[in-house]
Amino acid sequence: MERFMVSTTAPIQHLSWVAVERERGRVVSFSGGRLWDTLIVVVEGSLLYQPCGKRACDGFTAQKGDCVFFPRGAKNICTYLEGRNRIISVQMQAAGQTAFFHNRPKLYPNAAADGEVNRVITSVLSCEDIEPQARSLFLTSQFYLLLYHLKRSFLNSAEWEQNQRDYQRLKPAIDDLTLHFYENRKAAEYAAMVHMCESGFRKLFLKCMGQSPIAYRNAVRMQKANDMLTSGEFSVTQAAQAVGIENLSFFCREYKKFFGTCANRRSGG
Repeated sequence: MERFMVSTTAPIQHLSWVAVERERGRVVSFSGGRLWDTLIVVVEGSLLYQPCGKRACDGFTAQKGDCVFFPRGAKNICTYLEGRNRIISVQMQAAGQTAFFHNRPKLYPNAAADGEVNRVITSVLSCEDIEPQARSLFLTSQFYLLLYHLKRSFLNSAEWEQNQRDYQRLKPAIDDLTLHFYENRKAAEYAAMVHMCESGFRKLFLKCMGQSPIAYRNAVRMQKANDMLTSGEFSVTQAAQAVGIENLSFFCREYKKFFGTCANRRSGG
């Protein structure tokens, strides 16, 4: 009998960043939608973001010290407002179709006023002395920290504590979904693990995790399958069966939806 183990991986598959400096009046359009989840850190100056095809009053201005998150697919026009404007743009490719951080644009005003956020931003801006390979690892770790501290700092203590309580309540089901992703349980069975009715469980899971329990399990399955295929040790059929999907056509459709390429292009067998 063939046995194997697949490690748990982070939900962000790829992370890259670029520092941008532009003059007043420069306009950049994302009318076709942003390709990746994007976090903007405004280092200097200010920018006006307006959603495409909507009223001007629906836009907002991001100033020095602010952070802005845009989910993949967000359509907007960015106008640089000051004589000198500098931003750091962090692009994240998350596994699955649900936005990793938020499902709509979100402004974090004066984020740099938070001590932890400011420390991360300062360290990113002063990393030139680190040799290139180590710098890449350092920046990746710092951007993960930045996301965490943004999430923490813009929730009041009651909201933060409630979020933690919600997660702890769901944790047995989340653990089972994550560790036993190959099992085809129904949502009602996961609800029973945390002593909730199915409708209440679904609602709380969506609030806490940003997607339904089955969508979450499917995202885990696709990530695990991708790990197996890119290892070169598994065929498409073996990977599909290992993650609990018997219908090969369905597996290939889902894989392409998640990763933008055919599964057999990643397979070693």
